[in-house]
Amino acid sequence: MFELKSPGKIFLLGEYACIAGGPALVSAIAPSYSLSVTKSEDGKVHFPVEIAPASPAGVFLLQHIKDFSGLRLKWNDPSATSMGTGSSSAQFLLSVLALAKIQNKPEPKPAEVLELYWRIVGESQGLRPSGLDLLAQLANATVVAKNSPEVVVEKISPWSAQKSGAGFLLAFTGAKVKTHDHLVSLKARGFPEKFTKNISALN
Repeated sequence: MFELKSPGKIFLLGEYACIAGGPALVSAIAPSYSLSVTKSEDGKVHFPVEIAPASPAGVFLLQHIKDFSGLRLKWNDPSATSMGTGSSSAQFLLSVLALAKIQNKPEPKPAEVLELYWRIVGESQGLRPSGLDLLAQLANATVVAKNSPEVVVEKISPWSAQKSGAGFLLAFTGAKVKTHDHLVSLKARGFPEKFTKNISALN
């Protein structure tokens, strides 16, 4: 029927400031994740085993299971391992976009995607995630974004490796701290209240 793609993401600046409503510089990166939707052979709904039922994408899909009746969703992660470059946020984003397509609705706006995400996640991860990575993936660009007092996503022209000879090399160390655990740890340390001066310096 159709296939949707989302780039990965990486926070370049402001990953902590944005949790407290400050701005962040976030970039979409290659390779892309994909979610394909086809008719199921048995008429039942089939969700990807790679999407955990308790994850934001898993919760969203289960909330809308009737809309996906008779469909098979297949997830593709080119890296085949969790490296912290946006697989979880891509799963959520593509699930939201897939539902809109199935319902013949327009692609949701950044603020709508973020509101859906926050409604599901809340503060279950200790601190509420900024969700700005979702917005960079939705824009498929390098963006300066904020989520407070309103959602602002501004695409910027990233510096070109061809013009400047500069670029990024991302190296996976094999160690990945789960976002949930990290946010719980930050809250236990008094973030953001005890880090007001530090955050102000980042804004």
